[in-house]
Amino acid sequence: MLCVEVTYSLSLDISSFDNIDLVRRGYYRLQFNVKPPAQGAVKLQCSTPKNKQAGKDGWCKVMNDGCTAVSAPVLVEYTKQCCSVDSHFVGVVTMILPAKQVCSGKYNWPLLEASLDLCFSPLRKDESSMVIPVIASYDKIDSRPLVLSLCEANHQLHAARYILYRCKNHSGAKLQLHMALTAAKPVLVEKSKEKPQLWLWLSSSTDEVPANGCVSDVEQVPIAVLRQLCALLLESQVGLVDKCQELVSASTLPAERLNVALRVEELLRGCRREVPFTQALDYLMTASAVALSMWDVFLLVLGQEKGVEEHLLYDYHQEQVNRFQNVHFLVKLPMSELLSTSSGNSRLTFTAACDLVAALNRTGYTTAVFGRPSPVYCPETDGTDGNAPVIMEQRFIRQSATSRMHQQANHPQAMAANPALNTQKAYMISPLKPHTTSRASVAASSDSVVPPTPAADGVRYAPPAQASHRSPPPSTKHRIGPDDCGDGGGGAGGGASSASSNLIGSASGGSDEADGLFRRRGSKRRRLATAGCLRQSIGHAQERLRPQLPKNWHFLSDFSRLSVPPPYFLKEHPPAPQEVHLVVCVHGLEGRSEDLASLRNFIELALPEQPLVFLMAQCLEERTLTSFRSMGECLAAEILSYIKETDITCNQISFIGHSLGNIAIRVALSNPAIQEYCNVFHTYLSLAGPHLGVVYAGSLVGTGMWLLQKYTKSVSLLELQMRDNPDPRKTLLYELSLKPSLAMFKHVLLVGSHQDQYVPFHSARVEVSPISSNDEMGSAQQEMVHNLLFPLHASTCQAELRIYNVVHQFQTTDVDVLVGRAGHIALLDSEVCLEMLVQTCLYRFFHSEA
Repeated sequence: MLCVEVTYSLSLDISSFDNIDLVRRGYYRLQFNVKPPAQGAVKLQCSTPKNKQAGKDGWCKVMNDGCTAVSAPVLVEYTKQCCSVDSHFVGVVTMILPAKQVCSGKYNWPLLEASLDLCFSPLRKDESSMVIPVIASYDKIDSRPLVLSLCEANHQLHAARYILYRCKNHSGAKLQLHMALTAAKPVLVEKSKEKPQLWLWLSSSTDEVPANGCVSDVEQVPIAVLRQLCALLLESQVGLVDKCQELVSASTLPAERLNVALRVEELLRGCRREVPFTQALDYLMTASAVALSMWDVFLLVLGQEKGVEEHLLYDYHQEQVNRFQNVHFLVKLPMSELLSTSSGNSRLTFTAACDLVAALNRTGYTTAVFGRPSPVYCPETDGTDGNAPVIMEQRFIRQSATSRMHQQANHPQAMAANPALNTQKAYMISPLKPHTTSRASVAASSDSVVPPTPAADGVRYAPPAQASHRSPPPSTKHRIGPDDCGDGGGGAGGGASSASSNLIGSASGGSDEADGLFRRRGSKRRRLATAGCLRQSIGHAQERLRPQLPKNWHFLSDFSRLSVPPPYFLKEHPPAPQEVHLVVCVHGLEGRSEDLASLRNFIELALPEQPLVFLMAQCLEERTLTSFRSMGECLAAEILSYIKETDITCNQISFIGHSLGNIAIRVALSNPAIQEYCNVFHTYLSLAGPHLGVVYAGSLVGTGMWLLQKYTKSVSLLELQMRDNPDPRKTLLYELSLKPSLAMFKHVLLVGSHQDQYVPFHSARVEVSPISSNDEMGSAQQEMVHNLLFPLHASTCQAELRIYNVVHQFQTTDVDVLVGRAGHIALLDSEVCLEMLVQTCLYRFFHSEA
């Protein structure tokens, strides 16, 4: 059987390990594993220039199987610690593929499976911290599966990203990976019953070569294979040239080694029908040698340029945020309609969510967004079409903003820039500015107005050049992502693609068949460079889905693709400022103070320069079954005590609550001592908060809560059911609705899910239940909604209100999903959900200038 053996060269750099909130002191290692292909092999080795003590048991090492690279150890002694790992590895990955499918151009190149494991060895009492444990003494405490996806256009992979771990506490590693096709050759594989045998066409034996030295008509297929392999190698070589030109200026590269036009022309002319078979093999070997030489140049560039990793990190981060924003939908409503829509909005939102999910399933939209993975893809944290949630946002805006919105909607230039504006006059969404110069401008630009950019334009914007936290990007030219083959916009990417096309087109001395082959492949590269294959696919999927969206709903990615913070861990944490933004986090029923640690970490990672100080409330850990008045008093006392003991000056105070922790927060806000700080109240984030109680909860949950209350004699559960007083208007929740709470904040964010059966959907969103009755309890519920929302509706209030519905995708239908518990705790445990919420919308509300 005729097959093709391809060889990919690999470069792996594990640069740093960041301790977010690990509390276990000791040594940590990172272990990178590559699973060999079904027919192939993996061989890694340490790169000695960066690892002068490589191979020693205490430093970076490659295990005997050749597929596992172990980084140098790092000693973690305190939280918020950034440790330099500086472990570099190189290697090769070989694969044997069917030649017929590869030559046809329709072969789906396989994805490589890998993993990055986190290993730990504690400090022993009888040993000094300077004694580095041997590799065998480390235990694997967490692992992240990775999928390595090579770009089919040039058979390369260039990516840098962060891998986040959640083993008890949080940590992260910075990873940079490069792969490129550097060798290819045809092989004969014969499978026998006893043992498979492999004959190489490039072997020294001449048994397979015709005696006359020429290729007969019967053996035209091998020559076609040779031409195809030469094409693959030349595309890889041109791709490396493009990448070098993208990452650094051409003046810093060895020009004599990058001028490959003559060699390409020679190889093209050589791969013709009349060439003797042995000479054709020589041309293929020369193409492999040229590709390997270009790989050496590329490694030289990586070693000399310090901005390469930062550039690739931004590319990955921008691509990831764009994916998240593509499954975030929103509608803008005038604040004047707040009270009128709250009466029936819960049912309408539920119906809209059901219609949207049905439309997503019909069109396969999530598959288009998440189906094509990024170059280094982690399914557990990056999201897939089976676990990524859908976010539906309702944004209430003031009338003045609405007037500006209508004016912009009717502006001729805006309509010409985006025809969709013609159908969006009712609730128009203002796009964002395409350029930001600092994190402050990122946070302040959510409602800025610029002509929108089509979703499928394939444009990738460069990061802010004047950002104070990092050096300018390695190149101010237009950039392309690691999976893009170029850009038609005319920047560095477009210039590289044009040069590549000219390079291939200039070599026209070969046969007509060879010229046609390369002309077709060059045309394919130009098409990919012009459109941007990934965004073009997503853009087509959006156009199929757009007519099926609920009325007045839109894609967030159409308008705020650029409003994203820079990547994580770009610098050490800044020194403690004199004035801080205090964020108080309160857990739910029978919870713990660290229940909101994941959300805290994602916010800190998104805003590393902000003076955020988190208070994870501990006073309620054993008190959630007591009365809310008692919980509120304890919470207020803990906040005041913390401010006094730490001697901090709070210029802003925000609150984050989960479940019944939100009621404890609202009770604490009524404390006179806490109200003295009301002038610095900033953001209130409610995650599944039962603001209207659990009166209209499902029968199963209601029965279970009734039994739990009877068994534990819980006062808080009685108050949540509004049975603490025979008169509903004398219950704690009703009296609490009369006190000012939400209107004291600049930003009010209500997050809920209709899949959460523990806290009713309407209660988390402060809306009248669609099944509420006309009795006294139903009337009291309507009055509570009015009491809570009317202060926000008042013209004197400047608070911003946003309501989110998170539609989860659960892989299984276990008991937690059936009873609604999974939808309740997913806002705490789902990494994809939390990162999506933070990166698409929540981060800006914890910015000091938001």
